[in-house]
Amino acid sequence: MQSQIALVGFLGKAAESKKTENNKLMTRFQLAVKVWGKDQPAWVPILCWEKTAEIARELVSGQKVVVLGELDHFSVGDRQVLSVVARSIVVVPKEAPKPEEQAADGGWG
Repeated sequence: MQSQIALVGFLGKAAESKKTENNKLMTRFQLAVKVWGKDQPAWVPILCWEKTAEIARELVSGQKVVVLGELDHFSVGDRQVLSVVARSIVVVPKEAPKPEEQAADGGWG
């Protein structure tokens, strides 16, 4: 059984896509997530394949997303790195201004 995970965070920069040797689309990005008790975010590498990669390649820096996926790990030299293989990505829409924040003429300031 795979370890399932759900993360909410912000993209540090636009997602990067490429085709593998087997012609499969792969998209990756770094997700900044809040860590309880810490002032600085943790950066989590997210890897997407095929259909999910198609959605992810449209993501831009600063966008808030929810990522559902499975934990994975790989080695970089002597250290182990945790990453998430995304199975689903939901873009969180920007919130509309509250009524008290509207411009005096009734428009959206």
